[in-house]
Amino acid sequence: MTTLHPQLLEKLHYKLRYNSWPRLFVNTLKRFGITILPYYVFYRDITGPPKQSDLEGYEFVELTAVDMPLIATLPLVHNNEQTYQLRLKNKQHCYALRQHDEVFAFCWMDPFHFSFKGEGKLLQDDEAYIYDIYTMPLKRGHHLAPKLNACYTNKLRAEGIRTVIGVVDTMNLPSLNYVRKIGCQVQQKKLYLNIFGLINKSIVLEVFADKYLTSPADKQQSIT
Repeated sequence: MTTLHPQLLEKLHYKLRYNSWPRLFVNTLKRFGITILPYYVFYRDITGPPKQSDLEGYEFVELTAVDMPLIATLPLVHNNEQTYQLRLKNKQHCYALRQHDEVFAFCWMDPFHFSFKGEGKLLQDDEAYIYDIYTMPLKRGHHLAPKLNACYTNKLRAEGIRTVIGVVDTMNLPSLNYVRKIGCQVQQKKLYLNIFGLINKSIVLEVFADKYLTSPADKQQSIT
């Protein structure tokens, strides 16, 4: 009788827990060269006084090139060391929460471009694009993402950044809930298409004015 390797079981458990059936279907299409990704573009005003966060023994750090081999081997990361090193060469920044020299959460910041696939616009001096937010699976549910958010927000604010830009997959319920909690203002709903590399573009589906991601129970203000 064939038994599954523990790492394969962990990956399968993660996929079933954190992905809806539509998301699993979309992920399957990627294997055949087709990417269909509906997403929201959000902006967050970070002006105002710094906010304190209890890091509970974690240390907020900015990672460097020597750290990239480590984060590339973390479970269920989406990229490899070569991609991470290239980001650093392009003057992007990687912020992390670390404990006893072990990284448990990280994110990336591009100060120059809204570099999400299908986007690419130049940013203003007081804007930053935050993306690829990761928490180690065994620490999910431990509220590391809000702690990391508070830390990098304070750092960017001190450096003169006023607006954080990001995207969120409309089918990723945990990410939608997180973005809702930190008060992001949604500007657009878009669809990214990449079909065998022949079509590679984002299409605007809807434009919003003063809309915020809300609880699914809030029927009157929901934008989904």
